[in-house]
Amino acid sequence: MNDKPENEEQKPVPQAEPSAQPEIQSGSGSTPRDGYAPYVPFFEETAKAPQKSAPSSMPRRKLLGWLSVLAIGVALKESHLNVMGQVVGLAGGPPQPFLPITAAPLNPGIALVESPSAKLTIEEFTDFLCPFCARFANYLDLMKEDFGSDVRIVYRSLPRPAHGPLAETSARAFQAAFLQNPAIAYSYYKELLAHQSSFFSVGEPFLYEAAKKFNIDTDRMKSDMTSKTVLDRIDQDKVRAEKSGLILSPSWIIGDRGFNGTPGDFDIMKSIIGGQLN
Repeated sequence: MNDKPENEEQKPVPQAEPSAQPEIQSGSGSTPRDGYAPYVPFFEETAKAPQKSAPSSMPRRKLLGWLSVLAIGVALKESHLNVMGQVVGLAGGPPQPFLPITAAPLNPGIALVESPSAKLTIEEFTDFLCPFCARFANYLDLMKEDFGSDVRIVYRSLPRPAHGPLAETSARAFQAAFLQNPAIAYSYYKELLAHQSSFFSVGEPFLYEAAKKFNIDTDRMKSDMTSKTVLDRIDQDKVRAEKSGLILSPSWIIGDRGFNGTPGDFDIMKSIIGGQLN
């Protein structure tokens, strides 16, 4: 039995206003390196997208279609996790096999940890938008603690096109900051990776605000980011990665051994480094 009067008008259901997407800045300069689609982190899109419930009258065929897509998505996700487990030593995956490195580097790289008496050079290929790079950034601290002056740790740029123009822009920013003051390389590297979520939400301006903490002249920094010196160094790092068979970030070269991804947990890396030193 309906208690409402027949002539009572139904009030319109208020619609929620769509939330504004964060503005993601494009990369500096006008080189072909910037030819990527704008990057918006997947987790931000998911969080901000309005949630819709499935209509109760959904046709059976359409429902089966959606269930098939969901099943494929779950299978792909599990496959991706298994692959990444093998690459970075997650979920008990096997250690990553090494690649023999014979190509000579085209530049010395940016020394995050310098040591005149170093017996071994360790190169990390980094993308500042890569979550795995942020996760394993503390490995550098552990290497310093365990091996001290025996190792020299080098940063190399490996921005991935899948991460959009900000990956390339952050590589340029890091190279430009180092060009202005080499002493801040390790601190600026840690700053960018430790606050990756802020970088995702703020975009390119975050790079300059972070640089100001280390007394970097940001006007000069922006100019240097499009200089031939900076762009050549990034291109040379990419060439070294390609010739070494490295396509993932982070990837490592430890002495004369390359690892397409992280070789495993730090105990595995420690064993590899110790073996190279001995």
